[in-house]
Amino acid sequence: MRFFDWIEKFFKFNRDNAEFELLETERGTPDRYASEDYPSVPVISTKQTDEISSDLKKNRVDFIKIFHRDINSDAIFRSFITASGIKGLAIYINGMIDSDRVNDFLIRPLVRKKTYKSDDMLLNEILNEVLEADEVSSEKKINKIVDAIASGQAAFFIDGLNSAIIADVRGFKTRSIGESEGEKCVLGPKEAFTENLRTSITQLRRIIKSPDLVAEFRVSDTLNKGTFAIIYLAGKANMSLVDNIKRKLAAIDTTLVLDVGTVAQFLEKPKYMPLPKILLTEKPDRTAAHILQGHIAIVIDGSPEALVLPATLPALMATTDDVYLKGPLGSILKTVCYLGAFLSLILPGAFLGMSLYHQGMLSTEVLLTIITSRKMVYMPLGYELLLLLLVFHFIREASMRVPGGIGQAIGIIGGIMLGQAAVSANLVSTTSLIIVSLSGLGNFCIPNFQLMIASTWARILLLLAAWAAGFMGLFVALLIIIAAVASTKSFGVPFLSPYAPKTMSQRPPIFRGVVKNHTRGSDYTNVRGDRRI
Repeated sequence: MRFFDWIEKFFKFNRDNAEFELLETERGTPDRYASEDYPSVPVISTKQTDEISSDLKKNRVDFIKIFHRDINSDAIFRSFITASGIKGLAIYINGMIDSDRVNDFLIRPLVRKKTYKSDDMLLNEILNEVLEADEVSSEKKINKIVDAIASGQAAFFIDGLNSAIIADVRGFKTRSIGESEGEKCVLGPKEAFTENLRTSITQLRRIIKSPDLVAEFRVSDTLNKGTFAIIYLAGKANMSLVDNIKRKLAAIDTTLVLDVGTVAQFLEKPKYMPLPKILLTEKPDRTAAHILQGHIAIVIDGSPEALVLPATLPALMATTDDVYLKGPLGSILKTVCYLGAFLSLILPGAFLGMSLYHQGMLSTEVLLTIITSRKMVYMPLGYELLLLLLVFHFIREASMRVPGGIGQAIGIIGGIMLGQAAVSANLVSTTSLIIVSLSGLGNFCIPNFQLMIASTWARILLLLAAWAAGFMGLFVALLIIIAAVASTKSFGVPFLSPYAPKTMSQRPPIFRGVVKNHTRGSDYTNVRGDRRI
């Protein structure tokens, strides 16, 4: 036991959990840390019913504690005196507001224009006659004032008033509108969403110039207080679907929400289904097209993508070039996409089934080629295909994670070198390498990234089924997958709409005709203009 006691003491396993641990290269002690002798930074919690006081000094003390002004230098507390001799206080976060707008349209009018009313009438006079900013309002609740300041707004307190003035003067730097990186297109608009919520909504309003375009804002109940915008066409969207989305957003109870990808995981049910049931896009024109068809979009502040729901398989397989090209040309692109997706799923399993169980379906020349290519390969064919699929995913992930042109070089050179080395070392055969390469190229024909990743599960399942029972197992697994996809719904809408079940939707089919005039939306979303009573 003494040996274990010595080990515990030597490695300091018996150290108190609250004890601060210095690094080997550090000297001295920190100014403040959590222990019994040094209390931690106090966290001030406010209830939704707490209201500010009419005493300016008390409000200053309370908000200094809330924003930890003694150690947080970003919280600016600016005192001023109005033209009528009343003391005031402005609170905002440095770097998140437009200082010129604060000085020119808020503080300068207060210190130059006299007020003549008192009590409750004074607040209305300041809001309507003194301040020159466009978005100002009053607020009494402390928690809402704190959230407003933390989100980049400025709060003004006037001595004697029990309401604060909230001014939207946000001016933090954001990324400018650029070209879409994940959804490349030859024709059509090139711009993509940005991380700024207001900018993203403005991009949609530039396309949909209608007063019916509604953007409802919601603040998430998380530590970062993320702001959502539920965007839909009031005269077109199904309001039952809108209410359902609102309830699901209100039910999100997590610590942090930074991107719409996290929101999509909370909205999708069942969560174990690999198929994406929400379209994630970074193109405003594509989002606007779905909104005009009766769909609902969700945009979150800080995320350069939008969620479009409900989503169907034809919507996930569509690209902007399909719409902007003429019918015959768009039909070629869509046919290639669907054919590539089908081959990427079925080709490895079909090759394995024919090689192991159905050699009679192959000609003598093809069979001899397969046997010759596998003469020195000691690995079973099933393991060989699984290994090549795994290597293919390695190369794809490596090329995506490495920045710039190096990633493309890794994808090309790495695939050639690894393939040639594996064949030379008799690890895999050339025939299997060609089959997996064709399957990988077909997988890249899927335009939606989430659907591309989800197809991996189906590809592996079909490969294992063909390995176990040949074409019988392949067809049974394929029927199970088709049945699972057909039974899937995205917010009540069948995933294979408008093909199964057949609807009167005007979305372009696989083989497109000429463009015709139409005024109807996607009837599978039960939009208002298409409801049948």
